[in-house]
Amino acid sequence: MRSSVIEDYDYDCINTGRLLYRDGSLPRNKLYYESSIALNIPISFLEDDLTNEVLRTTYEKVKAEMYRTNILIIKNVSESFLRNIGSLLDFKYIHTLIFHTGNLNFIPANIFTCIPSLKPEIIYFVKDPSLQVYGDRNNFDNFGNTIPDRVKKIIVSDCSNDIDLLSRMFRQCEIGKFETLSLSTDFYTSLNSPDQASNMYILLKSFKNVKIFLKVILSNNDIELPIRVLLSDSLNINEPIPWKMSYAIILLYKDPLHYNPHEIVQIENTEKYPYIETLVISRSVDCTSLLTPINTETLHNKLTLMTNLTSLHIDYDLILSFKDFCGSLSGSLRTIKIRECFNLKVGDLRYLSQKCQRIECLYLQDIKSSRINLKEILKTFKNVQYVFLQYKRFFPKQNVIRDIKEGDKLKFPPIKFVMITCEKFNSRQLEEIERLEKNTPRKIGQFIFLPDINVPGSSLIYSSFIFQQNSSEFSNINNILHCIW
Repeated sequence: MRSSVIEDYDYDCINTGRLLYRDGSLPRNKLYYESSIALNIPISFLEDDLTNEVLRTTYEKVKAEMYRTNILIIKNVSESFLRNIGSLLDFKYIHTLIFHTGNLNFIPANIFTCIPSLKPEIIYFVKDPSLQVYGDRNNFDNFGNTIPDRVKKIIVSDCSNDIDLLSRMFRQCEIGKFETLSLSTDFYTSLNSPDQASNMYILLKSFKNVKIFLKVILSNNDIELPIRVLLSDSLNINEPIPWKMSYAIILLYKDPLHYNPHEIVQIENTEKYPYIETLVISRSVDCTSLLTPINTETLHNKLTLMTNLTSLHIDYDLILSFKDFCGSLSGSLRTIKIRECFNLKVGDLRYLSQKCQRIECLYLQDIKSSRINLKEILKTFKNVQYVFLQYKRFFPKQNVIRDIKEGDKLKFPPIKFVMITCEKFNSRQLEEIERLEKNTPRKIGQFIFLPDINVPGSSLIYSSFIFQQNSSEFSNINNILHCIW
C-alpha cells in the first residue's frame, strides 16, 4: 500500500463532491480542490517516522504544496506521523481543516498538539460511511480545549449518529467558546429528541451561534405547510439557552405524485421566522416534470416575516411575478443565487437591487439575455463584491469576450471576484483570449482562464474566466458560497 496525498483525493472529488458543496450546485471536479491537500496513510505502515521511504515521499509532497495550500483534509493518518511533520513544517497558511472519515472515533484527537502551527478558522467534520477507517479509537475528552482560539466556525455534516461523541469532544469547553456551529439536515430529529437533549445541550453551549439546516420536499406549490412543519418543534432543553439559534430552510420542489404531504401542523410559529437566515427553494435534483410556480401570496407572506434573511437560493421559473417577489425580500439580504434564468430580464435585476441594496454576492445561472452582462451588473448592484455569471448554451460567446476586454487588453472589474462561464470557445476565440492575456500586465493569479470545465446537469464542456483582486479569493470560494449551497 502507498500513502496518498493529492492524487487519491482528486479521485474522491468525483465520488464525494458533496463534501463542501452540499446541494451539488457547483461542479464536482478537482478544480475547486486545487488549493487542498489530503492525508490518507494506511495503518499498514508499522513505521510512522520519516525513515520509511513512502512516508518520506509523502512528507516531501506536503512540503512542496504547503505554501500554496489553505485547505487540509485529514482522512486516515496516525498522530505520530502528524507529530513528525508538525515539527518540520509550518501550517500557518491552513484556513480550513476537514476531517473526512467513515467514523469520527478514528480521527486524530491530538492533532492540534501534534501540529502547533495548525490554527485554522474553519473546521469541518464530515462522515462518509463508505470510507474505510484504520487504527484504534481515540480519547476525545479534552479535544475541544485543544482547538485553537482562531477557529471561528465548525461545520458538522452527516454525524447525527455520533452526538454522544460530539458532546464528549466539547464537554470541557466553556460556554460560548466558539463563534458558530452549523449542523446538517440529519441533525433535525436529534435536535428535538428528549433522549438526546442533554448531549445536544453540551455540544451547543460551546457556541455563540448555532445554525441548523432543515430540508423537506415540497409536495405542492404552497410553501407554508413545510415551513410550519420544520419550525414546529423546539429543543427539549429545560436549562437556559446561551446561544443564538438560526435556520437554513431548504425546500426542494418535486412532482406531487412522488411524495406524501406532511401532517398539517396548527402552530404558526411566526416568532421563529426572524431566525431564518438562509432559504433555498429549488427543484429536486431528480425532478424532470414541468412544475407549477409557487403560490405567490404564501411566498410573499412568509418572506416578509423573514426579516433577517441574508442568503437566498431560488429557481426563477418557480416565481410567478419577480417584481412582487422582490418586494417581499428583506433589505438584509447579502447573498443570492438564481437558477433557471432563461427568462430573467435586466428589469428584474433592477427591481432586486432597489429592494436589496446590500447584496454582496450575486450568482446567476442559465442566463439567456444578452443584456445581462458584467457591466450591467456592476452598474445595477452598487455593493456587490462577488459575481458569478453562467450563460446558457448557444449564448453568443463573442459577447462574453467583449464584456471582459477594453481595447486589446483584459478589463479588470473593480470588485473582489468575478467568474463568467459559457459554452466552450472555438479556436479563433481562444487565440483572441490568448492575445488579451499576453497584452495585459497583472499579478500572478489575478486572472485565470479555464478552457475546459464540466457543469452539473450538462454533458457539454464549458469555459470560465476568473478575475480576482487577491489570488486567495478563488481558493476561498467554498466559504463565500457555503451558506446556501
